[in-house]
Amino acid sequence: MAAKMSASWCKNFIKLNIPKLSSKQVLISNIYLRDNSQEPSCFNKTSLQRVHNTSNIDLEIHPTNVDIINDDAVKVTWSDKHESIYDLEWIRENVVRTQRETKVRKVTWKSVEMNAEKVSLPYKDVLNEREAMVQFYRNIWQFGICLLTGSPVDPKASMEVATHVGAIMYSREYFDGKTQYYEISNTNNHEDFDIAYTNAYLGLHTDNPDFEHPGSLVTLQPVVPAEKGGHSTLVDSFQVAETLKNTDQHAFKSLHILPRGKPSMLISQCLFQPCLPSGRFLGLIEWILL
Repeated sequence: MAAKMSASWCKNFIKLNIPKLSSKQVLISNIYLRDNSQEPSCFNKTSLQRVHNTSNIDLEIHPTNVDIINDDAVKVTWSDKHESIYDLEWIRENVVRTQRETKVRKVTWKSVEMNAEKVSLPYKDVLNEREAMVQFYRNIWQFGICLLTGSPVDPKASMEVATHVGAIMYSREYFDGKTQYYEISNTNNHEDFDIAYTNAYLGLHTDNPDFEHPGSLVTLQPVVPAEKGGHSTLVDSFQVAETLKNTDQHAFKSLHILPRGKPSMLISQCLFQPCLPSGRFLGLIEWILL
């Protein structure tokens, strides 16, 4: 016996009970659905752009009829006489997935609470398997870090994973409009202006915080094993900020309000903004380690 399907509406929402779409009733905003009508008069599927003007939609827009067509689409007749047809797959991707109850919350962590296995995934799996890709994004979102194991000993591997998981940033600051991709090797010159290019100890830091638009993800790939040492230390900066706020309110407030000092030698257009700017995610840089 086929599962019963139904569709109804009220002042602000359309209500769908379609088991193949979701085990629970799906509520969809009338304005959202009307604004996202998929007909050629409203949406250009080639450029993925709206053709109509959103501001012209009546805020009181509502259906006058809703039908389920062939078990795979929903047809809506609107109060402005327009008719829209929405594939169930479109509704699943654009509505149901955003209404899932399971939310991945961000977690701040200390070293005693974190271990490599917790955030590690095989490099090849992330490139080739959807579930691994989902877990990769979950690690980045929840912990701010993901370790990829088994990557090729090839500098191109970092670019391969970077282009696979997101857009590559191009910068006119310092990088002359080129991709923010570069190799770091020991210059054996400890008087070099940037100690990152030496074997000297490099303390805890955030990459490129002075850029107007810093990259939100940093991919780091060691390609030559160190004969001695070579360990990386990672710290959750949000945990540091929370600890500082709880232990030294004056210091936290100073970093939250006072701008940073002089521009560095590397960056001529340094932003004079606080070290701890407003907004939890502003200036966030997260890590992928290969």
